Amino acid sequence: MNKIKIAMIFGTRPETIKIFPIISEIKKYPHLIDYRIIVSGQHREMLDQMLEIFQINPDYDLDIMEQGQSLSDITKNSLLGIGKILKKERPSIVL
Repeated sequence: MNKIKIAMIFGTRPETIKIFPIISEIKKYPHLIDYRIIVSGQHREMLDQMLEIFQINPDYDLDIMEQGQSLSDITKNSLLGIGKILKKERPSIVL
């Protein structure tokens, strides 16, 4: 039986809090679900704090934040990074 492959993408403290219960549930089914965790690093300090508290180890960290970049730069860098990962991983579901 082929596993379902899920990519979970988040980057802020509130997103981490919301997705943690999903990650916890998915971990119960390693024989059915293969998952990848992708973080944007959008709010680095708060994100790292939540990753440590919830013991989440990202498979990919886009680390997109740079000093003085515009919102369009952040969006562009996020989409380019996510696009490369999704092309490589080819998930069935993206959260």
